[in-house]
Amino acid sequence: MREVQECVGCGSKRLRSYKANLSPFLAEMVHLVPRSRVRFVRCRSCGLLFYDPRMTDEEIALLYEDYRGKRYQSVRQKHEPWYTPEMNECVGNDADTLRERKETLFSVLAENTDVNAIHRILDYGGDQGQFISDQLADRERFVYDISGVPTLPGIKSVDAAQGFPNDLDLIMCCHVLEHVSFPKEILERLRALGNEGTLYYFELPFDSPMKSRRTGLSKKLFGILTRSSTFVNVNNKMRGFSFSMHEHQNYFDEASLREFLERNGFGVQVIKRTTVPTLGIRAEIICCLAKKK
Repeated sequence: MREVQECVGCGSKRLRSYKANLSPFLAEMVHLVPRSRVRFVRCRSCGLLFYDPRMTDEEIALLYEDYRGKRYQSVRQKHEPWYTPEMNECVGNDADTLRERKETLFSVLAENTDVNAIHRILDYGGDQGQFISDQLADRERFVYDISGVPTLPGIKSVDAAQGFPNDLDLIMCCHVLEHVSFPKEILERLRALGNEGTLYYFELPFDSPMKSRRTGLSKKLFGILTRSSTFVNVNNKMRGFSFSMHEHQNYFDEASLREFLERNGFGVQVIKRTTVPTLGIRAEIICCLAKKK
């Protein structure tokens, strides 16, 4: 693992740290000591939340090789008994989730651009390609994913060693940035794949462990109190809670995502939060459409 001294989003060194631990599941998957020293960090400049230290490329490869395959599922259930084979099969493949995520993508495109001008699509980190909207099924579709899973019929798999397709009209990057150790490196790759007119669609979960359902004055007071590392650490200890580093290393909200993209050469056209069904609940996601500056 690699320690960082600045925000992995905006580069600021104005950081606030909280006590955290490494989840036993993650430790076993990437061959680390479960009690390795970890901190949960809030950037005081852009608001991004993230864990430190960061996983190396080799550790990332160990985690996502045959992602959600037999070893992944068995190791995760060992430490998280609720994560059964049936649960594993449902994650990312639930019919209602797929339908609403694809509808959300298409509605964002339809409301902000001419979808008839989209001919070539790349889903970067898109698993089998199941998240590309059905309304775009007649376009040329590509998927790049490090897991190596086979793509759905009609969708071409991209081998990075052989090069990415050119003249892309839409590049999707959905539920990727929260997983990666150095998200700025991903943006640099994505920028290099597009041209002046390429649209970029980003989608991320809004699932911060510091997210509060409070409203009004209570929410404002909670925000003030959580600026104190001491308050958060003591409060977590009293509740028997601990920030635990798992698959998600980064937690964006709309403000930190906008800051992150604009600092790294993108112009945000639209950014919004919505909900989709996920494992029996309505989970919040952030959707963003952008172009290169």
